[in-house]
Amino acid sequence: MDVVPPKPRPPVRSGWHLIFDNVNKFIKAIANKIHLKQHRFVLALIIMVAIAIAGSWIYHNSHTSPIPKNIQQQVNFPVYYPSQLPAGFSLNKKSISVSRNVVVYEIRYGDKEIISVSVQAKPQDFNFDSLSGNQEFTTPYGKAYIVTPGTRTTGSLVASNAWVILNTTQGIGTDQMKSILDNLQPTR
Repeated sequence: MDVVPPKPRPPVRSGWHLIFDNVNKFIKAIANKIHLKQHRFVLALIIMVAIAIAGSWIYHNSHTSPIPKNIQQQVNFPVYYPSQLPAGFSLNKKSISVSRNVVVYEIRYGDKEIISVSVQAKPQDFNFDSLSGNQEFTTPYGKAYIVTPGTRTTGSLVASNAWVILNTTQGIGTDQMKSILDNLQPTR
C-alpha cells in the first residue's frame, strides 16, 4: 500500500493579513471597474464625436448652396436655386453669373437641352396680380406659375423679395417644371 503524504496546509494568516488581502481585492476590483468605465467613457466620447462630425457633414452638404459666395455678395436679394432636380436634370455650375443685378444660370437636361434661370430682386412697380399661367400653386417661398406656350415650358416663382423666371428651349412638361419650382430655395 502506498502512503499518500498529507497536503501542506496554507500558512496561517493573521487578522491583519486577511484585512490586507480583502482590501487588496477590493482595490483591484475598483481599479478594474474604473478601467472599464474609462474605456466606456472613451468609447462613448468617440461615438459622440463621430455622430457630431457626421451630422455636421450632412448638414453642410444638404445646406450648401451651389451659388458662389462672390455672386451672392454682388446682389442684395437671395438667389434661389433648386435643392433637388428631377432625374436627368443638372445645374451647370459653370454657367452661374451676375450682370446688372440679375443672377443667371442654366439647368441642363436631355441631349443638350437647357433651362435658362434668371433671379432678380422683386420689382416694386410690377403688378404681380396680372400674372397667370396654365398652372398656379404655392411653394414654401411664394406663388409659382407654369405656362406652356407652344413647345416651350416657362416657370416663375414670385417670392417675397425675389423673382425667379425659368425658360426652356424645349417643353419639359408641367410635372417636371413644378418639381423644380417646388424645390427652389434661397441662399440666405
